[in-house]
Amino acid sequence: MPYLEECSFILRFRTGSLSPGDRKPQVPLQVREVSATAPSAETAFINLTLKAMGCLAFFSDRQGAVLYPHGKRGLLCLGHSPADSGECYLAQRECKNVVANGYCGEPETNFHVLWHCGKICLRASNGCYLGSLPVGLVAARALHPGPNEEFSLRLANRSFVLLRGPYGYVGCAPGHSVLQCNFLEPDCIELLPCKHGVYHLQTRGKSFWSLTSEKTFETGGKSALNFCLEIRGNNLLAILAPNGYYLRGDREGTLKADGEEVTSETLWEF
Repeated sequence: MPYLEECSFILRFRTGSLSPGDRKPQVPLQVREVSATAPSAETAFINLTLKAMGCLAFFSDRQGAVLYPHGKRGLLCLGHSPADSGECYLAQRECKNVVANGYCGEPETNFHVLWHCGKICLRASNGCYLGSLPVGLVAARALHPGPNEEFSLRLANRSFVLLRGPYGYVGCAPGHSVLQCNFLEPDCIELLPCKHGVYHLQTRGKSFWSLTSEKTFETGGKSALNFCLEIRGNNLLAILAPNGYYLRGDREGTLKADGEEVTSETLWEF
């Protein structure tokens, strides 16, 4: 299943190996069907290519073969890269209709996102906001967003996240309950999606995040709090806490819910 914790990996650029991540035995991947005990030429993927659009990466070995999932079981294999499937982009066409026949880089496929408590409004290239019509079509007709122009957003196949801010990863030290944002290794944060774009955040022990009177966070909460996840760029999140403030990373390493607006301290890589 995609995006389970067991599917996470940590890239080790110093050794040139790709290793399973998050407090598991650090066993490097290698080409042959035998276990590797240490990084070597067989575990090194020397070429890392990032696509211009999105956070996608390609790995290849010394012979130029590409690592990719193959067949119904999705086993990782080395070989020639399969042909890319056509991406179908939403585009605002004539007559204010929105159709899925756009292509990458086309101006009509660009939409401005307005976030509102877990929901989004999308402004098309004609200056109007997308809304659903009674017949089920989507069109960009409204000059101002209203309830009919609000859409809920949910991260697909995403059961957990690892958050990193400007001072390090979000996590909790062993034996402590206060959440911090300056760790060298990430802690797994489980996502429980609810309706209207709201999420509940859980720790490894299946307890919820709790908000203190000092606007800091602790683990061990018995009741779930509502958080809104806002995508603010490629691999960047802003998280709106239940008190109406954004999660912010403090220079001293404390995670707080006191950000009044989206800044560099309230953006998190995920």
